[in-house]
Amino acid sequence: LWGFLLMTQAQVGPVFLLYLLLFLLGLSAATFLIYCAYALWRAGYSLEREAVHLKWGLRIEDIPMSAIEWVRTEVDLGYPLLLPWLRLPGAVLGARRLPDGKHLEYFAVHTRRLVFIGTQKQVYAISPEDPKRFLDIFGQLMEMGSLSQQPARSVYPAVLIRLVWSDRIARYLILAGFVLSLLLLLLVSFIIPTTAMISLRFDATGAPLEYIPSVQLMLLPVLNTSFFIGDLLLGLFFYRKFENQLLAYLLWGSSVFTGILFLGALLFIIQTG
Repeated sequence: LWGFLLMTQAQVGPVFLLYLLLFLLGLSAATFLIYCAYALWRAGYSLEREAVHLKWGLRIEDIPMSAIEWVRTEVDLGYPLLLPWLRLPGAVLGARRLPDGKHLEYFAVHTRRLVFIGTQKQVYAISPEDPKRFLDIFGQLMEMGSLSQQPARSVYPAVLIRLVWSDRIARYLILAGFVLSLLLLLLVSFIIPTTAMISLRFDATGAPLEYIPSVQLMLLPVLNTSFFIGDLLLGLFFYRKFENQLLAYLLWGSSVFTGILFLGALLFIIQTG
């Protein structure tokens, strides 16, 4: 927000680009932190006789009991702990390669009192609230045995993206929103060098009242791109469930409609200002 406010007051040149970069970095960081907060809110581990279920945001892992070779704490791990590169409060995520060649993937909120679940190909690091109770319940379930065989399941955010891309309606709406955002940015980029001043205020007769540097037209594609990204991400969130897919279509369609409105506003400003 600070970068956006500074852009509205900056003149054309490196200073404006610096504020634009600040705005884009802030927007990217905010989007990432919002996802981390959502992932933490939805995070959970559940134990059943058939499988262990790990859920972290859009990442889901179902591990059949028959596929689990061992469950250990950090003390019993047998090799030095390799922490992931991403370690934020409430979001210890990422993967590392262990000395034996296996992948170690983290689903944790902190790096203390971790529990490790080992399979033939991969190890999962989790942070249950009570590690001792988690291990006790796991041992009880293993002794009871499975009633049925549950298949392994791995769900990654990339799977959702491929699913959305295979949907023709969703693909066309997202592409249309992206093309409109790009077109708006290109038009403004061509207009700014050829027009020194523009007006965004008009009287009752349509005559311009106050002129400002044309570089401030860049706010139109910046705002439109922000709406497009917000609609895209929120649409992906709703698309996960079949009953909410209509909301995803409405969001992606609204980004198309918003892009048309911004293009119309740009043409109106150029013609009258």
